[in-house]
Amino acid sequence: MIVFDLVEGLNDGDHTFAVYDCRPQEEGGLVATLAQTIRDLYVDRDHLRDVLTAAMNDAGAVADAGPVEEAIQRTLAAAIPEPGTHPIPQLDVARNELAEAIAHLALPALHGTVIPAPRIRHKEVPDQPARGRDLLGLEETPLAAVIGEVKASDEANSPPGVVGAGDTSLRGQFLSFLAAKDALLTELNWALKHADPEHQMLIARAIVAYTAGNLPLCAAPVLVRPTARHGADDFGTFKDNPGQFAPASVRFSIFRVDGTLDGLAQAVYDEARR
Repeated sequence: MIVFDLVEGLNDGDHTFAVYDCRPQEEGGLVATLAQTIRDLYVDRDHLRDVLTAAMNDAGAVADAGPVEEAIQRTLAAAIPEPGTHPIPQLDVARNELAEAIAHLALPALHGTVIPAPRIRHKEVPDQPARGRDLLGLEETPLAAVIGEVKASDEANSPPGVVGAGDTSLRGQFLSFLAAKDALLTELNWALKHADPEHQMLIARAIVAYTAGNLPLCAAPVLVRPTARHGADDFGTFKDNPGQFAPASVRFSIFRVDGTLDGLAQAVYDEARR
């Protein structure tokens, strides 16, 4: 488990801006905790172990733990992307997914957000970025849709370019999505097809509310920063003019980690693949 310690918080009407430090609660540190999260998103090891054991029994073989565990290990190494393989570090799949994993842990812990179908878990190609929104969440009381986009940056500038510069920045992605007719309905339908049964009724309620025009929207940008790189202006255009994202309210979260992003991603994904 990771504890998210609030360093700074600001409310501006319906909009919130917060900075958190990521601190591991269990022994083993942040690397071990995040590696466990990555493993669980890519491979359901308990289910895999059960079906492999059943397959060996069905074939009349003795269900030896050795071959089963070897198969699980090789599956982890095959399914989880190898870190540091992209020639441009900022585009490395492991580095960017690490930020998404932090967001997937943080939003439920801090806000009770339900993420019914994590994109990483349902990726078509393991070593390529997931398609669609980085994160689609729902909150029950009151019912609301949480639209998440996630970036990681060790750029010295504050705000870093990924916040507001260009179409692929957080600002550009939110403006594009919010302007597209029924883009959220497409995301909700995708989530409905991939979610566990326990979350399907919540998604259905959101679809009904959205088509009736009364589903509140929350734009939830997430920025992961090395602690040493975090600057006072990192919220950028979101804090300067949150009204540009209407009808969505803004909930901008910055999560700070020790060390470098590349070093943390390398350590986490090496551990997860083991």
